[in-house]
Amino acid sequence: MEEIAVYTTSEVAKRAHVDTSTVRLWVKSGKLKPSLKTVGGHYRFDALAVDTLLTPTPVDSALTPESAGVFAVLADSGEAPGRESEHSASQMTIERLPDTQSPR
Repeated sequence: MEEIAVYTTSEVAKRAHVDTSTVRLWVKSGKLKPSLKTVGGHYRFDALAVDTLLTPTPVDSALTPESAGVFAVLADSGEAPGRESEHSASQMTIERLPDTQSPR
């Protein structure tokens, strides 16, 4: 019978440079599926599934500022740019940036 390489939650966290709580959140959200759960309730993860999750994917070349929903957050204070402001996030204005693509 062929042996399957598996990782513990801690090993996955170390490989991904995240906390173990993040790995558990990945499980809860369905982003990472454990290959088995021990009698004690501990997860074991297939090494191939972990490596697949951690492998960077290429950026979608069709992604544009418009499709990405690029927004500017502007302080609603009237102060000069770069000056410290005590405005909270609730006092900020969010505006959609103009489309920078040429007309078709």
